[in-house]
Amino acid sequence: GNQFFTEGQVFGTGTKFTEGQTFTGTQTFGANQQFKTGTQFAVNQNFSNNVQTFGANQQFGAGTLFAAGQAFAGVQTFGTGVDFNSATFDAAQSFGTGANFTGAQTFVGANTFGDNVKFGAGQTFSAAQTFGAGANFTGNTDFATGQAFGASTHFADGQQFQNGETYDFSGSSMGFGAGTNFGDARTFGAGANFTGAQTFVGANTFGDNVKFGDGQTFSAAQTFGAGANFTGNTDFATGQAFGASTHFADGQQFQNGETYDFSGSSMGFGAGTNFGDARTFGAGANFTGAQTFVGANTFGDNVK
Repeated sequence: GNQFFTEGQVFGTGTKFTEGQTFTGTQTFGANQQFKTGTQFAVNQNFSNNVQTFGANQQFGAGTLFAAGQAFAGVQTFGTGVDFNSATFDAAQSFGTGANFTGAQTFVGANTFGDNVKFGAGQTFSAAQTFGAGANFTGNTDFATGQAFGASTHFADGQQFQNGETYDFSGSSMGFGAGTNFGDARTFGAGANFTGAQTFVGANTFGDNVKFGDGQTFSAAQTFGAGANFTGNTDFATGQAFGASTHFADGQQFQNGETYDFSGSSMGFGAGTNFGDARTFGAGANFTGAQTFVGANTFGDNVK
C-alpha cells in the first residue's frame, strides 16, 4: 500500500514500489528500482548511480540527479535545477528553471523549458520548443523551423542555422559564439553580442546596442540600430548607413570607392581610422587619436 518513507532509508536492487508512494527525505536506491505512478520524491534525490524504472506522473524535487541513459515513461513533474544525462522522454514535458542536460537527450514533440536551462552538444529538436530566458546551448544544436528564443540566450561557437528555416532572434541580449552561420538573412534584437566573426547572409536587421567581434565581413548593406559597437576592423559593403552613437574600433579601414553614411549623431571613431575617401559626418562625432582623412570632408556641429 501507500507508505511514507522518512530520510535515510536504503533499498536494495530491484525493489518495487506501489502507486502513490511518498519519500519525505533523500534515500539510497539500488539498481533497477520500479516506481509506479504518482511517486513523490524529496528535493536533492540522487539517482545518478543507477538507471531506474519510473511510471507516469512522478514528482521529482528540486536538485534531483539522474543517471546517464535514464528513460521516462509518460508525463512527469520536474522541480528546478534537475540534472539529466542523455535521457530519453516518450512524451512532451515541462522542465523547471535551471535544468541541466548533459549530452544529447531524446525529446518528443514540443516541450517547455524554464529560464537558464543548459543543453549539451549535439542536441536535436524535432519540433519548435518553448525556451525561457537565458538558455545556454553549449554545442551545435539542430533546431526545428519556427523556433523562437528567449532573452539572453547563448549559442556556442560554430552554431549552424539552416538555410530555408525561420528563427526568432528578436529577444534582447542574445549571445552568439564565433563562427556562427545564420543560413539566411535574420532580424536580431537589442543588445545582441556576436563574439568573433560570423557568417551573415544577405541584408540583416540589428537592434540597438549590438556588439560585433573583430574581423567581421558583411556581403551586403545591413540595417543597424543606434549604438552598434564594432570592436575590431570590419569589412562593410558599399552603401552602408550607421545609426547614432555607433562606435568603431582603432584602425578601422573604410574602402576607397565605396560609400558610407556617417550622418548619424555622436558616432565614435577609434585612433588610426582610414576613411578612404572624403566623407560627411554628423553632429557630435568623436575622433579619438589621429585619423586618416582623405580630401575635403564635411563635419557637423560639436565634433571632437
